[in-house]
Order: sequence, then structure tokens, then C-alpha cells
Amino acid sequence: MNNPKNIRNKTPETEEKLPSKRKLPYVISVSWGVVLTLGMIILTIQGYEAKQVSNKYEEMVDDLENGNRVLMNELQAAVQKNSELVAKLDLQNSEIRVDMAEMKNQRMAIDALYKKLNNSKLIWTLGEIEHALIIAEQQLSLSGSVQNALKTLLQVRQIIDLSGLPQLRSISQLVREDIRKLEAVKSVDWDDSSRELGRIARGVQSLPLAVSNDSVVSSGDISSEYADKDKDHFWMGLWDNIKSLVKVDTLNAGGKYIFDKEQEFFLKENIKMRLLSARLALMFRDGKILEEEIGEAINLINGFLNLKSSDVMEFKNFLEGLINQSTDLQLPSLEATIDAVRRSY
Repeated sequence: MNNPKNIRNKTPETEEKLPSKRKLPYVISVSWGVVLTLGMIILTIQGYEAKQVSNKYEEMVDDLENGNRVLMNELQAAVQKNSELVAKLDLQNSEIRVDMAEMKNQRMAIDALYKKLNNSKLIWTLGEIEHALIIAEQQLSLSGSVQNALKTLLQVRQIIDLSGLPQLRSISQLVREDIRKLEAVKSVDWDDSSRELGRIARGVQSLPLAVSNDSVVSSGDISSEYADKDKDHFWMGLWDNIKSLVKVDTLNAGGKYIFDKEQEFFLKENIKMRLLSARLALMFRDGKILEEEIGEAINLINGFLNLKSSDVMEFKNFLEGLINQSTDLQLPSLEATIDAVRRSY
């Protein structure tokens, strides 16, 4: 029940304040409702976004898992391949170990053989001497190098002196005699002479003849003169046929041959072949053939080339000097000393 006091005390002002007091809770409740609604909307939006992010992360996880599976497959294939390579390497290592063992056995056998040979100082020294003498003989016979052969013989003499073996006295005397022979050989650069022969052979075609072949009337000139006189092709062909049947060697007033171009070519080629043959004889240290071939070349030069030409005289003087040195071409041989060493084993 209402308090009568309150009823009595109600005034128009109090009646106006009562509705405003009633509106405040309503406004608060409405505000809270709006806030809750907005919060629900925001939570819904955030939940949706979180769901999308979660889906993206799930897709990324799936991709990573797929990538990991592919990588694991590749790693497994690589591991398998590496295991196969390791197996091959193990097999190769086992083969290498077998080869090393075999090489070790061979090395032991060689060492045993070397120790057995080394027990005899005489045999070892004779082997060294024979090897060095063979090298010196090759230096003389193949390259004609007297200085290198002399150095090798001096080393042989040093080996004999250091050995102190009385069994090597006779061999020492033979080596000393060979050294004296090589020291007496004149030092001639045969390689330079061989190169000079090659240069002369290449320049033979440029040497002038004793009588120039410019005075010889060529067949072409005769044909042209004949053609000027008579234009008849039949007679010209007949003249060419008659001309080809006859060949005339011409002498000048001094009795020297006048060559045509073809004869000049074959003459100089003959001289060139003589010089090349002499060069081969020089390479093989055959003094007899060298002297014969150069002599024939000089005879051809004297008979048919122009001796007033400085080039011809230069070539001729060189060839004559080479003939004078042909006696020094034969080098001493060491075969007698090598045979004496082999008989001493």
C-alpha cells in the first residue's frame, strides 16, 4: 500500500522527475544490448577471419607435409644412391687393397732381387758402366753429339775410379783411349751444315744458267710468226706436228749448252736431288756417299751454271768446303769397349 504521506507529499515537480528516473535503467539496458550486439557481431567477424586464417594455415600445413613427403622421397632416393656408391667404393677399395698387396709382394721380390744383385759390387758397377757406354754410343751414332758423349765417358771414368775394383783396370784403359779419340775429333756443327744443304737445295731453281735460255726461240714464237704469214689452220697444225717430232740441243759460241725451260728445270732438279741425297748421307754420317753426291752436284754446277754469279759461287764454295770436312764425318765407335764390359760379367 502506498504511504499516505507519500501521496500527500507528491507535487507536480516530483511527478515530472519520476519518469526520468524510470528512463535511466531502460537506456542502460538498451545500451548494454547494443554493446552486446556489436560485440557479438565483432566476435562473429573475428571468428570468421580466424576461420579463414586457420584454413590458410591448414593449407600451408598440407603443403608443407606434401613438400616434406617429396623431400623425404628424394632423400631416401639419394640415400639409396649413396649407399650404392658406398658399396661400389667399398668394392673398389677392396680391389685396391688387393692390388696394393700384390704390388707390395712385387716390391718385396724386386727388393730381394736388388739386394741379391747389390751383393756383387762388380756386377753392379759393370751394369752402370755398360748402360752409360750405350748412351754415349747412341749420342755419337744418332745425334753425332761428341761433347755429350765425352761428358758421359768422363762420368764412366769417374765411376771406375771411385769403385776401386782391380777387375776394371783394362776397361778403364779402353775408356781413357775412347776419351782421347773424342777429344781429338774436330768440332764441326753438322746440324748447321745439314740445314745449309737444305737451304741450297731449295734455292737451286733460282740459280742462273751459264747461258741464258732467253735466246732460244720458243715454239710459241715460231707459231705466232707462222700464223702471221699464213692463216691457214691446216698448215699450222701440220707445222706443229712436224715441230714436235724434232728436238735440237743448241750450243752457243763458247760450247755451252742452251737449255729450254723444261731442260733447265730437270737440270736443276738433278742438282737438287744430289744435294738432298748428300744431306741424308750427312745425317747417317756416311762420308763416302756424301763426297760422291756433292762431287756430282759440283760437276753439274761447273758445267751448266753461271760461275760468275755470286750466289752460284757461294753455293759452290760451301759444297767444296763440305767435301774437305767429309773425312771428319766418321765418328769413333765405342762398340769395342762395350763388348769388353759385357765379357767381364
